Amino acid sequence: MLQVIYNFVKENGFKPLDFTVHPKDWAVIAYTGEDADGMPHESGQPQWRVAYVEPSDLPDSKEEILHRAHERLQRYIKGRKDFRITRAEPYWLHQRCAAQARKGRVLLAGDALHVSSRDCKTTPMC
Repeated sequence: MLQVIYNFVKENGFKPLDFTVHPKDWAVIAYTGEDADGMPHESGQPQWRVAYVEPSDLPDSKEEILHRAHERLQRYIKGRKDFRITRAEPYWLHQRCAAQARKGRVLLAGDALHVSSRDCKTTPMC
């Protein structure tokens, strides 16, 4: 997943939540509502999140991840280079769901039913 400073709306006509559909280069591109400093975006450069998946056998050094992120991002924004990646980290797409959604008076729904990539940083079972 990437955190990117770039104006996808102004420069590429993207919507605040956009999808790139492609067999290998798919992505979810979402506006965070914040600027580069994490403040509500008003006058600064807008901050976006870009999520895509890579094969798990690629080198995972920070330098390699960042290099591939630059290459991948340029595909989505037609080769432009006036963006800044402020965070790049692997995103593992998986589906791990709870064995059951209801037990007695407890009901799990929506995001409570599955483990996400963010959870995997702190969940030993991942």
